[in-house]
Amino acid sequence: MLILKIILIFILVCLTLFALMLVKSSFECDSFVVTRYTVKTDKDIKSPLKIVAFADLHNVVFGEDNSDLLKAVEGESPDLIILAGDMITLNEAENNLKTAATIEKLSQIAPVYYGIGNHEMRYRDLGKYMNIAGERVHFLRDEKLEKADTGLVLYGLDLDRSYYTRFHSKPLSAEELAGRLGFKESEKYNILIAHNPEYFDAYAGWGADLVLSGHIHGGIVRLPGLGGMISPRLKPFPKYDYGRYEKGRTVMLLTNGLGTHLIPLRVFNKPEIMSITLLKN
Repeated sequence: MLILKIILIFILVCLTLFALMLVKSSFECDSFVVTRYTVKTDKDIKSPLKIVAFADLHNVVFGEDNSDLLKAVEGESPDLIILAGDMITLNEAENNLKTAATIEKLSQIAPVYYGIGNHEMRYRDLGKYMNIAGERVHFLRDEKLEKADTGLVLYGLDLDRSYYTRFHSKPLSAEELAGRLGFKESEKYNILIAHNPEYFDAYAGWGADLVLSGHIHGGIVRLPGLGGMISPRLKPFPKYDYGRYEKGRTVMLLTNGLGTHLIPLRVFNKPEIMSITLLKN
């Protein structure tokens, strides 16, 4: 009888904790924060230069027609806006087109550079699908674009689905990156938009100055002192989950994203946009 009572108490405690997690998650998902970073370089760039970057919107809306998100981005006065993948969600055609309207409005604030995540893979001609084109929205799929007026070269990495499979990590080398993107521009400041942060070693080996990533959603639930609990690969406590990482001369800024998918939870893991100031030393 005592064992049965202990089991029932344990189940009750677990259910209570889960209910509290759901309540906290609902509050955290309702709004977002602006996380600010400063990155310095010896390279000849326009300085200061402001970038607003975010990822993993997954068609979530903040305010009517994303008015809260647009207002926050405009308030940062960016020189350019970088979208690091999974702005949309597979099999949500109507909502994807609503997100496209948000991206078009973002392009009225500053030029937009859109890197590809695993949810964009199916839409090979993404610009045509979203009916967004022109000088102020640039879709980068294994290609580069030089911004001569700023000293930046932007690269968008388009990894196929095999690099996102669960329970198995496919290797990626710096040499393969060079085959996809070409060699880095040594005299320029190279920004790599790479949705999946798990390949940071390869990105640094290739020679990126700044890597902007997402995908991990901050680890879904973040535990103080331990970090994110689980990745989209269902890997516990992923090595790269959130924040700033450095390897040699390469900096990676990994956002926890704005939306949710698969596991619709966020605990101690407020949605965010990143506001990045690049400064010349």
